[in-house]
Amino acid sequence: VEQQMQLMSKCDFVLAPSYITQYELAHFRIPSVFLPAGVDTNLLDTMHRINKKEQIMFLSRLVPHKHLETLIEAVSLLRPKIPLLVSGPGDTSEYEKQAERLKVPITFCELTDTEKVQALAESMVLVHPSEYEGFSLPPLEALYLETPVVVSDIPQHRHLLANYALFLYTTEAQELADRIGMIFNNYPEAQRMAHEGSQFVKNNYTLKLASERLSNILHETIRKH
Repeated sequence: VEQQMQLMSKCDFVLAPSYITQYELAHFRIPSVFLPAGVDTNLLDTMHRINKKEQIMFLSRLVPHKHLETLIEAVSLLRPKIPLLVSGPGDTSEYEKQAERLKVPITFCELTDTEKVQALAESMVLVHPSEYEGFSLPPLEALYLETPVVVSDIPQHRHLLANYALFLYTTEAQELADRIGMIFNNYPEAQRMAHEGSQFVKNNYTLKLASERLSNILHETIRKH
């Protein structure tokens, strides 16, 4: 980490994927320029108007700060218990034991990019309860596909998703279960919010826009030199 910090301090600037990252870099007096990533519209546009399945999706690395264990517990509180689809690298053994103990219907799978996008489009909600993110791409992909999202109330999610997600104010399973229940109990309203969120993502967070922003940054840097 120290070597990385030294390298970054010698750069004209570092590209920061979020204002949160930019703030953290400023703490170490490392110059940065805000450049958010974007969704791959070429792939996502092939998946619109796919019929929804009654399932919840979790798309992330299987590490403690992503809080999959909280989601599994939350699903155990739902009546009926809704199937949970989990995709992401990591050790599944402890999560499988928890799901078996709580009798949660869960599927762990490795997905190609195309399969991942199809699963996002088919799911009725994406849940992303992470306590920290550098740049949170899955919720943006889900919104682009008009899939409602439930996310942790962290600065990165607030900045990226504006008012187009349901936010979790705690890490309690009961609150997460309540938020998921709100989605399923009033799905037309959840879809309306996701539809508006889709337009928001198209206007702000696509690879085409990211490429244009990067080009402008590089041209301005060259001009200054």
